[in-house]
Parts: sequence; C-alpha cells; structure tokens
Amino acid sequence: MAKLTRATKVWLAVCLVVLVAIVGTIWWTNRDTRARAEVGQVLPMAPDDVTPDSVPLALPWAIARLRLGDPVDDLPATKLASTPDVRPPEGGSFVPVVVELRAEGVRAVPTTKVGATFPVPELTLVADGAEYPLTGFGDGLQPRDGLVLGPRTVYVAVDGTPEELSLRVAVDGETQTVGADGDLEAGRFAPLYDAAAPGKEFRGDCGPAMWAPGFSSEGDEPTCRLLVPLRVPYAAGLGWAPEGKEWFVAGVAWRRPARVGFQAPAGRLVYTADSLGRATLRIDGQEPAATYFLNETAGGAAIHDVDDPLVAVLAVPEGGDEEHVVDVAGRWPVSVLGEGSPDELTARLSWKIRWQAQKD
Repeated sequence: MAKLTRATKVWLAVCLVVLVAIVGTIWWTNRDTRARAEVGQVLPMAPDDVTPDSVPLALPWAIARLRLGDPVDDLPATKLASTPDVRPPEGGSFVPVVVELRAEGVRAVPTTKVGATFPVPELTLVADGAEYPLTGFGDGLQPRDGLVLGPRTVYVAVDGTPEELSLRVAVDGETQTVGADGDLEAGRFAPLYDAAAPGKEFRGDCGPAMWAPGFSSEGDEPTCRLLVPLRVPYAAGLGWAPEGKEWFVAGVAWRRPARVGFQAPAGRLVYTADSLGRATLRIDGQEPAATYFLNETAGGAAIHDVDDPLVAVLAVPEGGDEEHVVDVAGRWPVSVLGEGSPDELTARLSWKIRWQAQKD
C-alpha cells in the first residue's frame, strides 16, 4: 500500500476543514432560532374546523362541540397575527383545543333579575394528569353580550407527548370533565346533555277565571296565556338549583277586562280599571325563589312580549313530580261609573293552573 505524501495529507486536511466549515455553515444558516414556548402557554390560533370526531360539551346556556387534537411538534401556518412563532417546550409538544358554538345549540336560560350575569366558564386542559388552565378562553363562551358563534381554537404548550387528554369545565362552582373520546364525568351538568333540553315541555291551560266575591267581568273577559315552562338545573341570578333539585320556571301573561261589575248592597255597579294592576304567582302552594317580568330581564336586543308575562321560579325535586299547580292572583284598583258606590275598590281574580308533563 502506497504511503501518502506530506502534500497529499495536507491537501486532505484542508478538504476536511472546508467540508466541516460548509456543513457548519449550512447548519448555522438553517438552525431553528425561534424561542421556545413556556409550558402551559396558551396560544390563540385562527379558527379551526371541528372535525366529525368532536364530542358534545354542555354549558347551562348552550351545547357546544369539543375537539382535543393529537399533540403536534409545530404550530399550524394559520396563526393569528398576535400569535408568536415559537417552538414547543424542550421535550414537549402542542395540544390543539377547539370549541365550537352553533346557533342550533343555544338554549334559553331563565334570567331571574335585572342585571343578572352569566359566569365565565373556567376551562382547564388535563394532559396525562398535568393541568393547564386555559386563561381567557372562556370569555366568548358565555352570553354576556351575545355568544360568539363558530369555532375557537388554542394550542397549549405541554410537557412531553401526552396520550390521555380531557377538558375540565367549571361554571359557578360546579365542575364537569369531558374526555377527548367523549368519556364524561358530568356531575350537575348531566341534565344538560339530555336531548330534550332546554327542559321538559309541559302543557297547561289557564281555564276560567275565578273572581273574588261580588266581582265579575263586564263585557270582555279576562285572558290568561301560558308560557311553555321549563325544568332546568341552572338559572341566571339564582345559579344552580340546590343539590338534588332543579328549577321549575313558569310564566303567565294575563289581561284584566276594561270594565268590572260589582254587586254592591245598593245594586250592581260598573267600574273601570285605573291601572294595569299586578299579579302574584305561587307554585305548588309555595312562594317562588324568584319572580320577575319577562321583558325587564330580556335585554335591549331581545324581542319583547307585548303582554310582559310574569315568571316565577321554584326549586322542585330533580326528576320528581311532573305535575305542578300554579296559582295566579291579579288585582287592580277600579273607579265607579255612576254614583252611590264605595269610593275605592280593588278588583281581584285568580286562576289555578295545573301543568302536566307531556308523555312520550
């Protein structure tokens, strides 16, 4: 075997140095200089589609769709302008979380007082037992100024490449956990997953009005119209119903006649109504937890009911008696047409309404 000359050795050494320099230059030029995301960092992304493998996510006011995607090593190209271009944490990955609200999933929730607000849901990604709060992600998931419909997407920087993913959701002190595969620990949220939501539909008829002794209508009859009542676990302003109970929500719109007859000792007198009057509601003989007029809590953008129904809310046993009796009492001051009558009278009438759940 021929020995290498000194010149050849020098030439080979120079070639090796040049090759190392070229490789080093290529590596240096193409190295990833992006900063690394911090573990737990939540990165809002451009909205992503909710794929068919999404699972339901129930909130008191809506059924949303949830997708917890497989961990990835890089963020998608469709980032928001405000989203930094970062790498995952050292040895970590990104987990996509997509929640979509659809118009058909929005539910009517009783709002029992003026100014009552809905709490912002608190969302936490749980990945292989580690918890990652999704700070700010719940802001668009509550109907403060109207729900934000459509998908919302974030990528969460996590340790490792987790295999077990779930989302923990807390609303007003109650918590549920929804797995990526739909596995559910619903707790108080369980009734909200019922396909019959927002509540069991009842049927009811006001029936004839019952006048206080001596009173009767003069001409037009009083009218009573029922709202479709609900049985729901949550009401804005009251929160969750007590443990083991749910809220029964009943509403009645009534109109008093323009004239009222009264049988006085001197004979029958006719009165005209001085005001619209007021009504009270009792459910199953009990004082409600809250009563309110529908229009005053509906908000400025809502369509108001011309009769402004009175609504009452009472806690009843969950899944219990499906028949309820609502007592409606109306009263209003009247003025006499004619002479020889008492100076002041208050007309009174009432309805006793029996509601019964619709049978399947």
